[in-house]
Amino acid sequence: MLQPTTAPHDQVAITIWHSRTSRFSAWKLSDSMEKVFTFFIPADATHDPELLLEEVFETFNIGQSALARDYFSRGLRTLSVGDVVAIGESAWACDSVGWRLLRQVSAES
Repeated sequence: MLQPTTAPHDQVAITIWHSRTSRFSAWKLSDSMEKVFTFFIPADATHDPELLLEEVFETFNIGQSALARDYFSRGLRTLSVGDVVAIGESAWACDSVGWRLLRQVSAES
C-alpha cells in the first residue's frame, strides 16, 4: 500500500496530471494537462516503476487509504486513460492497458 511521507529527504515525488483534452483516449503531446496531486514516497519504493504505477492506479480509482481519501476529498476524479503519473523525473501515460513511458531520466543524465 502506498504510504506517503511528509519530508522529501531521500524521498521521490509522485505527481498526478489529469488530461483536460484526452480523458479515456491515449495521451498525445498536444494534450492540455493539469497537475492535480503530489505526494512523496521513500526512494527505495520506486525500484519497480510498473508495479508502483499499478498501485497508484488502484489507489486513485478504488483505494480506501488515507492517501486516497485525501485525493478524493479535493473533488478529484479517478485516474484515467490519458492521464500522466510522474515518478520523480520519469513520466508515464496511462494507456487502455498498462502504461507508456513518456520520459525517463537516468541518474547519469
